[in-house]
Amino acid sequence: MENNIYNRNTILIGYWVLLGFIPFPDGTLPTFDRAPNNWANYIDLNILGKHMWQADYDPEGLLSTIPSIVTCISGVLIAKHLDHFKSIKYLFIIAFILLGSGCCF
Repeated sequence: MENNIYNRNTILIGYWVLLGFIPFPDGTLPTFDRAPNNWANYIDLNILGKHMWQADYDPEGLLSTIPSIVTCISGVLIAKHLDHFKSIKYLFIIAFILLGSGCCF
């Protein structure tokens, strides 16, 4: 089970590094904003072409599907763990810790 957690984190960290730190072929630095120098927009525009939701943006594009899949798998694994909890208070404690750390970063 712990191996799955490391795999999911590795996928999300790799996605974050790609979107924010790997420069484009022309040397332009990427951004997380909705802009032409966003990797998700760049890949969608080059592969999907005119089949995007808007001319420069597709919220359900190819690259942006990766974190959606990881989120879905995380939900399934959390639900699997709920069967083994004696008390739901541990889930709430973990949720508040994660919520607090998310607000701090």
